[in-house]
Amino acid sequence: MEIKPSLRIRPVYRMINKSEINEAIRLIKLDIEELERELSGKYPSIVMDAIEDTLNRYKYDLGYLERRLTRLQKYNNPDN
Repeated sequence: MEIKPSLRIRPVYRMINKSEINEAIRLIKLDIEELERELSGKYPSIVMDAIEDTLNRYKYDLGYLERRLTRLQKYNNPDN
């Protein structure tokens, strides 16, 4: 089943303001660092798969939020 990228975005990300986006980006980056450390651990393959899936999801979310923040800043400061 093919899911459109726009449907993969968490709906809450469409409703938050710039300061909340900045906070979400900060927290996601912290989680990504922790998950990357966990990848070096010795866990069963199913746990490693879950860590990798979560890490990929967070990276996708992070990219979306960074692009959205850039668009919001560009929209609010059209002279720059």
